[in-house]
Amino acid sequence: MKTRVLLIAENAPAPVGGIERHCHNILDLFKSDDAIEINSISRENIKFKYRKIFNKIIFDFRDLEKAIKDSRCDVVHVHGFASIAAAQAIRAAKKLKLKIIYTAHYHPFNKLENPLKGTIFFYLFLKPLLKSIHQIITINKEDSEFFRKYHSGVTMIPNWIRYSFQKQQGVRKTNMILFVGRADANKGIDHLLALPADTYEIHCVTGAGPVRDDFVVHSGIDENSLRDLYRMASVVVVPSRYEAFSYVTLEALAHGTPVVISDQVRIRDYLDGISGITLFRYGNKPAFIRAVAETIGKEVDTDAVAKIFEPGRIREELRKIYQDG
Repeated sequence: MKTRVLLIAENAPAPVGGIERHCHNILDLFKSDDAIEINSISRENIKFKYRKIFNKIIFDFRDLEKAIKDSRCDVVHVHGFASIAAAQAIRAAKKLKLKIIYTAHYHPFNKLENPLKGTIFFYLFLKPLLKSIHQIITINKEDSEFFRKYHSGVTMIPNWIRYSFQKQQGVRKTNMILFVGRADANKGIDHLLALPADTYEIHCVTGAGPVRDDFVVHSGIDENSLRDLYRMASVVVVPSRYEAFSYVTLEALAHGTPVVISDQVRIRDYLDGISGITLFRYGNKPAFIRAVAETIGKEVDTDAVAKIFEPGRIREELRKIYQDG
């Protein structure tokens, strides 16, 4: 008999943000699996209201509880940290006496949009529910350390991507820098603005308009076009204020493209000693400029990276968690 797992997050499974993409990848990972059946629900399936005071959505609890019960699942896998919907999902699953797995996609309180509200929410509403959780899945060393203070069952498993790793093929633009993300302070766009205007060809994949007159902006492109940009670039930069993981970094490395990332990009926890990755201290723009100059065009050890983020191994780790106990 298959183990039925229900993924719950505010927006999943549409692959928009990091949490949504992670849920989408779990669905894909267990597609046609003999032992595990994965389904998902989100605000697309459940009545909800938006509360401006929290800048969060709140599920209709009875509708949520009914949706979980009707799914006939054995395991509820909840996603989200500063999320009222995640706390509601844990409460509903507890009430239905179901096994609960929790992936927080944690951000330190001081990296949240509203640190005070995030702190109050965690300690008043989420922390008391942790004792009801069977297992917490973390994605980096920082969130592992945080949750081990409150729970004995913490397992660190990286995120992954669905396509194969490849060594560099074809010709790169020798001076091309690529940035993928929102053109805002949290993604560190100010670091790019510090780059000299006459040295590099700087491409930005973002929903915003022109970031700087000499930048090339790509908006609304599909995955194949994005992959072409990864292949063309000589370095990808991720100067973010904080990333719990960083799919952009992993996608760049999968295409054999070196990366410059801030010390707040937590995929770094998996990449010690691997060639083609350079860290700089977030906010130190001279260090960022030096890191770009030193890293552009470097070779990436794609074999070593692929081994760390191998989907088959990750699937077996998740399978054990879903089926254990």
